[in-house]
Amino acid sequence: MPYSERERPPGPFTDAAHVRRVPFRFDDEARRQLSELLAKASPELTRPCAPPSPEYAAAFADAGLPVPKTPAEWIIGATEQQIRLLLSAREADPKAAPGNPANYRAAIRRLRQAMKPFVLGWVDLKTAEIADWRAIDAALVEREAELAAIKRPIPYQRRELNIICPRIAVAALGGALNVGVELSDDRILRFVHAAMSMAAIELPHPDEHRGRLRELVFGEAPSEG
Repeated sequence: MPYSERERPPGPFTDAAHVRRVPFRFDDEARRQLSELLAKASPELTRPCAPPSPEYAAAFADAGLPVPKTPAEWIIGATEQQIRLLLSAREADPKAAPGNPANYRAAIRRLRQAMKPFVLGWVDLKTAEIADWRAIDAALVEREAELAAIKRPIPYQRRELNIICPRIAVAALGGALNVGVELSDDRILRFVHAAMSMAAIELPHPDEHRGRLRELVFGEAPSEG
C-alpha cells in the first residue's frame, strides 16, 4: 500500500442502504459446470427437491430469480448471493481508504490533535466537564501502540475473502446435508474455487496451493509457502 494510503483515516464508506447491488449471476454454462461438480459427490444433489414455501417462492419472484429445483441449484443460488455481496462491496467505495491498523492509527492521530485544546484545558469549564478528555487521550495513546504492534495486517480484500469463502462453504455443506449428502473437504475447495473463478475472483488453485486455499475456506493455516 502506498505511504499516502497508510496516512489516511479509513473511509469514507457508503451507507449500506445506499450501496448499489451488483446483479451478478452465473451464466448457463457456469451453472451446468458447478452442478456437475456437485453431482460428482452424489447424484442426489441434482435430483428434484421439495418446492420452497410460498414466502420463499415470492421472494425469488420479486428478485427476478428462478426458483431452485434441486439441492445443487439451491447451493449455486446461495453462492451467487455471496458473490453479489462481495462484488457490491468492492464497487461501492473503490476510492475509500480501507480499514487496517495503519489507517486506524492515522484516524487516532487526527483525533488526538483535534482534542488537544480539551486535553490541555484551553476550553471553558462547562466544555471541559463534558468528558474526561485526558483519560480519553490516554486510552487513544494505548490503542495506537497496540495497533503499531500489528506487524503484517491482512490486506482488506483478503479479509473480504476470509468472510465470503467460508460462507459459500457453509452454504454448500448445509444444502448437501439437507438431503443426507456429506461433501468432502476436497469437493468444497474445488466448488468454492470454481465458483469464484467464474466470477473473475482469483483464489489459490486447489491443486497448486491447496494449503492457502484451505486457509481461506476453512480458516486453517497453510502447510506450504
